[in-house]
Amino acid sequence: MRLLVADIGGTRARFAMARRSERTVELDAAKTLAVDDYPDFETACRAYLQSVAPARPTDAALALACGPAEDVVKLTNNCWIFDRAAIERAFGLQSCLFVNDFEAVAHTVANAEPDDLVSLAGSAEIGPQDVVSILGPGTGLGVALLIRNGESYRVVPTEAGHIGFAPQDAFEDGLTARLRAQFGRVSAERVVAGPGLAAHMAALSDDSGKQSSDAALWQAALDGHGTAGAALARFLAAYGSFAGDIALAHGSHHVVLVGGLTERLLEQLPQSDFMERFREKGRFASQMADTPISFLRKAEPGLTGAALAFFR
Repeated sequence: MRLLVADIGGTRARFAMARRSERTVELDAAKTLAVDDYPDFETACRAYLQSVAPARPTDAALALACGPAEDVVKLTNNCWIFDRAAIERAFGLQSCLFVNDFEAVAHTVANAEPDDLVSLAGSAEIGPQDVVSILGPGTGLGVALLIRNGESYRVVPTEAGHIGFAPQDAFEDGLTARLRAQFGRVSAERVVAGPGLAAHMAALSDDSGKQSSDAALWQAALDGHGTAGAALARFLAAYGSFAGDIALAHGSHHVVLVGGLTERLLEQLPQSDFMERFREKGRFASQMADTPISFLRKAEPGLTGAALAFFR
């Protein structure tokens, strides 16, 4: 078997060839492509295979940033459409598995080694009966649920990033009003995802115009420059509130934050209002204070998880 794995989000398309090892999976020839450089998945996949994998894959497992894994799906934050039967025909595959991108990451968390989890609050160890919320912002806002049962586990994909945003103070009331005027309904993803930083900046400066790219805004924020630095502080507060709400909704024993954006924020997170807002849950504040929070520090968790889901 030659398994092609891919992790496709709104901005990047990651590819690799995967093989099963004794305890987990190993990835070969990993490569990342920019989604905007290709009109569709098949074109991008052919470019990947021609450049790094001359041997044709026999099967595929695709982690997709979208809703339920039906036979035909469209990504939430870009225009690519995935047709399972068409992909199997185009590449001569015996099978092609679709999984939600955070469902894939949850498989990686379920099979993580102790050193893969970095403690942000409490113990990084996940217990054998723990319910684990897995979440993180990127181009969108992903959430999955992991339910441990001894040596076995169950993964539940969700679209919890699209629940309604719950403002917690006067600033967030104003931010929500601005976004409502633009989009109608305001989901958490409008606030707690990569593009949400620009919304925070606009609300702080009372400016509806976006003067820089998201990448430039984020770099300025991470450097602590002016309004961008203040917007990042507000972003981290909203991120903490959302993470706490998800933990309450899931009945979580552990929260695992994931993704490249969160990794870039690890230095700022302890000094921010993230933890305070995570725990500010009224009568459940003491329970939230005891909830461990970890970060998954593992390369390509989506690709690894897609392979784990396939082999499982």
